[in-house]
Amino acid sequence: MVQSSESFVFKGTFDKNEIRRIAVNKNNQMQIAYCKKYFPDVELVYCSSIEACLREVQQEKADGTVVNTLRTELVTGNSKYKSLSVVQLKGDDSRCFGVNENNTELMLILNRGLRIIGSSFGMESSYKYMGEFYIPNLGAFFLKYMIVFLPLLILVVGGIILLLAVSLHRKAVQVNEKEAHIRQVQTLNEELDELRRKADAANEAKTKFLFNMSHDIRTPMNAIMGFTGLLKSHLDDRELAQGYIGKIETASDFLLSLINNVLEMARIESGKIILDETSNNVYAFWDGLRALFDTQMKEKGVAYSREIQVDHPDVMVDATKLREILLNIVSNAVKYTPSGGSISVSVTELPAQRPGYLVYQTVIADTGIGMSEEFLPHIFEEFTRERTSTESKVVGSGLGMPIVKKLVDLMQGTIAVESELGKGTKFTLTLSHRIADTADTKPESEYSNPCRIEDFVGKRVLLAEDNELNAEIAITILETEGFLVERAEDGVICVDMLEKAPSDYYDLVLMDIQMPNMDGYKATRLIRKLPDQRKADIPIIAMTANAFEEDRKNAFRMGMNGHIAKPMQLETLKNTLGYVFSIKEEDREIYEP
Repeated sequence: MVQSSESFVFKGTFDKNEIRRIAVNKNNQMQIAYCKKYFPDVELVYCSSIEACLREVQQEKADGTVVNTLRTELVTGNSKYKSLSVVQLKGDDSRCFGVNENNTELMLILNRGLRIIGSSFGMESSYKYMGEFYIPNLGAFFLKYMIVFLPLLILVVGGIILLLAVSLHRKAVQVNEKEAHIRQVQTLNEELDELRRKADAANEAKTKFLFNMSHDIRTPMNAIMGFTGLLKSHLDDRELAQGYIGKIETASDFLLSLINNVLEMARIESGKIILDETSNNVYAFWDGLRALFDTQMKEKGVAYSREIQVDHPDVMVDATKLREILLNIVSNAVKYTPSGGSISVSVTELPAQRPGYLVYQTVIADTGIGMSEEFLPHIFEEFTRERTSTESKVVGSGLGMPIVKKLVDLMQGTIAVESELGKGTKFTLTLSHRIADTADTKPESEYSNPCRIEDFVGKRVLLAEDNELNAEIAITILETEGFLVERAEDGVICVDMLEKAPSDYYDLVLMDIQMPNMDGYKATRLIRKLPDQRKADIPIIAMTANAFEEDRKNAFRMGMNGHIAKPMQLETLKNTLGYVFSIKEEDREIYEP
């Protein structure tokens, strides 16, 4: 015999007294027998299977059904029946094997076998006759143990999502790298195209430059060579020869101006030029500027007027560069203004946004030939002229205005041009300056202007010059002025001659800079260190083709007393030498002509 309890499966609230209908599996006789025994007054609803019984309970067509207690977990564990509840019933459900009472041997064998295999075997065997109504599946198992599997599922899904995200990120990175590489290649191609365009433009500019330089250099060279040949043929005609010499000088001046302008443009574009601001008085500045053109304007019959309206006449400015700007503008006004015309200059002080600063607005207007409206946008381009020298009969390199524009930009100013053919041109220059104070303004030296030319007769000059032709010209000019000249071919010889000579033998050293064996700078430094103080303090003047402002300042830093640029101008030489010889040694300073 096998005994177990039964359980009642119901929906809602359980009350044994309210049970009216019980669903039973018509194929499960033990279930039917149990219900009849313990629920004799209840109506039995016969169904085809235990599953049908449970559906009847779910649909409330029956008040419940009876299930063996050992199998109730198969109901409660199935999510399909989550709306149903289970309660254990009183009363045993006994199962046994029946044998003929006369067959005692078989009964002994069966009982002994049951004792050997245990009661569980009997229970499992009895289940075969109850009919299957529930087979556990993976979905039900997962739902039952959702609280365990859900975090694991989240981790798995999260891991998959993370892997997908990493994969997508890697692909995105690869795509971005590919796109970046493509952009880089495109940028490089664009840069190469730009470099090619710049190279083409540079080649074009070089070709244009050489073409213009060829023309502009050959023009004065042709005049120099032509009039030199004519001079040789007419040396006996003094008046005619002097005319040729004057024309040779004019062509030489223009050639020198052209070379200086080309070198100046190269230095500006290389970025080697810096501003060196000092205190300057606007009235004195314009007085000096006018002196350069006064004779030319009077000879040409051009009227000149100037008006300065400022509250602060002393300002900090790079006088050399500002002078170069204004010289280019005024010289053009003088060249292109015919006889009877006029040139006016006005300087007006305007307020500046920065404390301690002001703005000078300078307007230079002329009544000259003017320029066309089409040419004005190109006025600051290199080698650009509205009319060639052949057409206008006025020589010029076409570099003056580009230099002006670059210098104005360097000084962070602005320049504007207005012009009309046949009526004249007006330039408006606007520059900001710091107002000079007492510390900036240096007292005017008694030697600020060249002194009266002394008698040079008997003064001995040591000329350090390696070039034979330059040395011959310098010696001839100096001897004509009464100097006694001795020449050294390089810096080594110059220092040696000075060391071996008596203390008062030489009065002055004219020092070239670029020489073989030892340059002029090193020779000057060695001279300044000589043990004989009189020799160490001898005046040394640089006479060199290094003609820029930086070269002049470098010469002074090396211990020189003056600077004369080649080609040597006689008046400049005389003024510089006159200054050096006119002052006492203890008061001697550098002199810039």
